[in-house]
Amino acid sequence: MGNTVLPPVNLPSIPVQPSPNVSPLPTGSRLVPASIGRPGRVQTVYISCPVWCHVDHAEVREVAVEDVTHYGPGGGIQVPDMGDDSTAVLEWYVNLMADPVASDPRMRAAHLVVADGASANDAHLTNEQAEELANELERLAADIRSSLQICRASNDDSDPDMDEALRRVRKGRSA
Repeated sequence: MGNTVLPPVNLPSIPVQPSPNVSPLPTGSRLVPASIGRPGRVQTVYISCPVWCHVDHAEVREVAVEDVTHYGPGGGIQVPDMGDDSTAVLEWYVNLMADPVASDPRMRAAHLVVADGASANDAHLTNEQAEELANELERLAADIRSSLQICRASNDDSDPDMDEALRRVRKGRSA
């Protein structure tokens, strides 16, 4: 069987006109596909999405357009325990977020949300609250470093006044 060449097909051209209901996108947004509906009845619709949003709305299905929430960059911190440093005792996560259909206009706007990794309660912060939290965390970091210096100095084996027997015990030898 050889290669068969089919004759070209002339299809009528269909003019494409923009929908009269499409409004301009807000500044800093892009049009993205979103999967909306229940399993077996999912549709793809196009939504306005902030450029900072990391959610693949086509991949993350929502039941209704009103359920779409935008999440952006953030970070987190986990606090281990010296008894088991493979498990976090405390956790904090911070993300950029916006809920476009929230009744509170502050929730519709981009804002920071802090979650502790354990409870269902998240802290949604105003810009002023986020700035104050950042300042407090910087003060806490300075306090941790100051206390760490005391720990290191208290545990330093090079102290010339340290008892020789204590030095031997710390090194696993008998006094």
